Amino acid sequence: FCVNLRGASLKTLPPQPLIKELIQLLSQHYCERLHRVYLVDAPLKYRSVWSVIRPFLDPVTKKKFVWVAGSKEKLAEVGSAMDASQAMPYMLPTGELTSDVNTREFLYETPFGELYRGAAATTETPFDELHREAAATTAEA
Repeated sequence: FCVNLRGASLKTLPPQPLIKELIQLLSQHYCERLHRVYLVDAPLKYRSVWSVIRPFLDPVTKKKFVWVAGSKEKLAEVGSAMDASQAMPYMLPTGELTSDVNTREFLYETPFGELYRGAAATTETPFDELHREAAATTAEA
């Protein structure tokens, strides 16, 4: 999960009750489902806010938030978890997704286990053949 914080300010910071509820939600209900939250290109003021929030988080949840800035950090941190074909340029300097993500397509039309392709992607994935075989088997039945 990547959050683009470039250009953010304290004025755009969500209200404190929302932050508190989000932290509780992540800590209590998604603690074992969330792998990482990459906070990309955050202003220094956001890191200051983080230092206030951090003590209230579960130790396991704390480790899941990773602050990254600059090409080297992005490649090292985000690049180890995300393929460039699935990343926008703000996430990875080599990110290949240059169009906006179609949320409906991503959430409802992309089969589980298949990479989101977006409008510009045309490469095959290892799951494509499996999906074609499954569709053919279903059509025959």
